[in-house]
Amino acid sequence: STLFPYTTLFRSMMTVVADVREVPRGSPLTGTHLMVRPESAKETSETIDVYLGPANYLKDFEVAFAKGDRVQVTGSKVKYGGAPLILARQVRRDSTTLYLRDEHGTPYWRGRT
Repeated sequence: STLFPYTTLFRSMMTVVADVREVPRGSPLTGTHLMVRPESAKETSETIDVYLGPANYLKDFEVAFAKGDRVQVTGSKVKYGGAPLILARQVRRDSTTLYLRDEHGTPYWRGRT
């Protein structure tokens, strides 16, 4: 069974340019997350959790994110545990783009992890 009905969630895609505020560990949704603040938001606004995917899938790409990184995230904004969460389809930092899900939201790691 899947955690999210991907095709339903990925009907409305969004893209934000944001600064990474932290790379949290021990999230309830297992895997790699980025806490970001959209570029268009006020400095006092809350951060948004961006879920990238399982850590063992991402390690194959040798991409690391750090506080202060400027990223462009494309994904679907959902509610998880009552809080907003972006399920990332792709994340771009500088000239590197990390592709995580297809246009329907199906994770590329399905069947690999």
